[in-house]
Amino acid sequence: MYIYADVVLLVNIVMNSIILVLTGWAAGCNFKIWRIIAAAFLGGIYALGEVTGEFVLLYTPLVKLIASVAILFIAFGKRRWRSLIISLAWFYIMSILAGGAVFGWLIFTNSSSALPGNNQGWLSVTWYHLAAGVVLVVMLFLVALRRMRTDITQRQLIFPVTVYYEDRQVSLSALLDTGNRLFSASGQTPVILVDFESITEVLNEKVKNYLRERPSSQWLVELGQCGDPAWLARIQCVPYRAVGCSSILLAFKPDRVMVINKDRVIETQSVVIGIYSGSLSAGDKYNALLHPRVLECGSDQEGANACA
Repeated sequence: MYIYADVVLLVNIVMNSIILVLTGWAAGCNFKIWRIIAAAFLGGIYALGEVTGEFVLLYTPLVKLIASVAILFIAFGKRRWRSLIISLAWFYIMSILAGGAVFGWLIFTNSSSALPGNNQGWLSVTWYHLAAGVVLVVMLFLVALRRMRTDITQRQLIFPVTVYYEDRQVSLSALLDTGNRLFSASGQTPVILVDFESITEVLNEKVKNYLRERPSSQWLVELGQCGDPAWLARIQCVPYRAVGCSSILLAFKPDRVMVINKDRVIETQSVVIGIYSGSLSAGDKYNALLHPRVLECGSDQEGANACA
């Protein structure tokens, strides 16, 4: 059996380059193509030595880890420890995904000849199998990366919000809704939209029973049947437009609302709580929609500024 060193080296350079590029994208590392190719070449030389079966001591787990760090150093330059660990983790994840994709495609196309322990299966790997495996892993990576970035971005836009009403309070997870244009009927006070089941924690039994005993379309129509005059005095109407229709949303004015924005605490009384009868998030990641105007108003630890 003959092993062509130039073929093994070329295959490793190509695969290593793809793996390093994917690692850079996933870990958020800036890179230059020449550094990627240089690192891939070093990885190819290292892999070629393992194929020859010599220099066994250079292929222990510890030495392989050191070699991986060296490859990442060449590809992405000097990095902090935390960034290096993240890059190393992504490097191994991408290597496993790429190898698994090629192996899976080989099994799919070559049936039992590519089962583990059958060297003939690995010898039958062609550029076609490598290309198919790379396409599969890139597609999976792009789908996963897009989902992860969406989740990360969404988490960055979720703020802890506490609503105070009478002697009760409720803590919410509010997604900053940059498209939120809801204001009170006067057009001055911003509206935070909250799930019905979440906001009931600050409402007394009379109000909760009134809202639960009738559909949301009748909440405003039958307000006279609500037995809580204090809450009725806080009621406000919020006009809104949806696709193909216009309506009015039931809302009330709380005592105050507190929003935590990183290291800044915002408290304001100039806000209205709109009650949404359904669920705002299918995955229960948040239960309120935060009006962007709220982050611009209120008082914080450094002083106060009013939001009309």
